[in-house]
Amino acid sequence: MVTRVQPQRTTFKPIPYQRTNHRPRVPPWLVVLTIGICIGALGVLFLQSSYGPKRLSASESQKLTDDLASSNIERQRLQTEIDQLKMALEAAEQKKSDSGPATVNE
Repeated sequence: MVTRVQPQRTTFKPIPYQRTNHRPRVPPWLVVLTIGICIGALGVLFLQSSYGPKRLSASESQKLTDDLASSNIERQRLQTEIDQLKMALEAAEQKKSDSGPATVNE
């Protein structure tokens, strides 16, 4: 029996210079971008811990909130007192102007 051996035909490749046996690689720009993001994030964390304001504990934060609330209450009380004194002063001035000019005896 005679077997015919046909020459192998080349298959059609739409891109003539494409390699057929290559692994898919991560693009270099993506590697550089990822490394840059990581370095930037680490830099921000370092600067926050080194030069940022110190963090308050839970008890210190609660004490600060309570002090703020008490100072706001005190401010409102003082503002009410000022308003009452202004009204009393205006009433006294009104009463004085209604009674006529004051005379000074020497």
